[in-house]
Amino acid sequence: MPRARFELIGDWNAGHTEYWGEWGHVKIGAYATGLIDAKLPKLAIMMDANSDNIGLDDKLLADLKPHQRGTFSPLADVADLVWRFTRHTDESNHFADMDKPGRDGKTLLDLCAESMRNVDPKVWNDYYEGIGEDRRGALPFRVWQIFDEMVEYAAANKKLEFVCAAGIVAHYIGDACQPLHISQFHHGLDPNDKAHAKVHSVYETTMIGRHGKDLIKMIPDARTSDVAEIVLGGTPTGRDAAVAVVALMQRTVKRLPPMTIVNLFNSHMGSGQVEALWSKLKDATAACMQDGAKTLARVWEAAWRAGAGEDRGQGGKFDQDSLSKLYNDPSFLPAFPLQQLTLDADDHLVPIGGSSTRRRSATTARRARPQAAKKTAKKAARETARKAPKKAVARKRPAAAAPVRRAAASRKTATKRGAAGKRSVGKTRKAARKR
Repeated sequence: MPRARFELIGDWNAGHTEYWGEWGHVKIGAYATGLIDAKLPKLAIMMDANSDNIGLDDKLLADLKPHQRGTFSPLADVADLVWRFTRHTDESNHFADMDKPGRDGKTLLDLCAESMRNVDPKVWNDYYEGIGEDRRGALPFRVWQIFDEMVEYAAANKKLEFVCAAGIVAHYIGDACQPLHISQFHHGLDPNDKAHAKVHSVYETTMIGRHGKDLIKMIPDARTSDVAEIVLGGTPTGRDAAVAVVALMQRTVKRLPPMTIVNLFNSHMGSGQVEALWSKLKDATAACMQDGAKTLARVWEAAWRAGAGEDRGQGGKFDQDSLSKLYNDPSFLPAFPLQQLTLDADDHLVPIGGSSTRRRSATTARRARPQAAKKTAKKAARETARKAPKKAVARKRPAAAAPVRRAAASRKTATKRGAAGKRSVGKTRKAARKR
């Protein structure tokens, strides 16, 4: 996949196939769907069902046709075939010149070898600042960002989004196992020398395109070590995924040093150059691709485990219209230059000086649950108290009012009795006078 630093990429419109950018990426993506750990059967079934959405079947790869703009892009190459034209802020996420000495003489390879804690946006920005570099390769951090989103999707049972993000992250991990995407010698020793600067396109495009059918057989048979589970027995984070990608980049340049490609290319200028490259580099190239696919599978597994994806229902195959609508949405997996990224309190990548486009992290959500539970319990208690039957309570009269009413009643009764008594005495006296 060419980098915008030295090349303008306009030939996809003319039907040209960028083989590592298309052939290599879709092969790595499709191959990884069959490498999922059996301990995660729901993930394995879902990713296998979407293998043709993520990459391409080997029969199609054997006679790969150029991608036509406007049609569905295999997810593993959306970053090139679609976003290259619509998301210019993503261009520096496809590489990292890990072998370029910094101001103190140390390369990014050296810094990461000293401590994987140096896989940090501040450390890398300081390194780039020291050499006056504005186009800052940020490949591992793009994986970090997408990993965090995948965890969210798994936790929220958003399987369509998870599969789409998983397929797209395959592209960047595919770049991480391409030696020239990890080197300052991406375009040879002198980018201004047009003949020697073609090393990138001859190795990645011409050689891979001519021997793609051979690679289909060679990649599964390559001999590479197993890639360990990310955070064995624990909960992986975006930082852990980025560290795993840096480790892949370290293995890649050790297995196939970029200068080996450049020197071989320079020593075979002219006729027979492609076959000379293939003869010397085919085994290492196949091994790099296999290693990339293994690492990709581990990243998928880690995000799925962190989001507890196996605790939810089984996912199936998604239609291409839904996937393309998603990856064409500018709010889906937005890209930022490294200069604009920092870490929040939960160790998630967020843009500097602006609200993050990502949802609350799973960690934040988990921390919020106890408070939410307390509020729910209090509300339930109030509802219970309100609905509970009330006890019968004797109605009390005001203490001062009762005696007043009784006294008034007594006076009234006495008055009546007195009047009656007077009438009775008067009648008796009147009767006596008559007698």
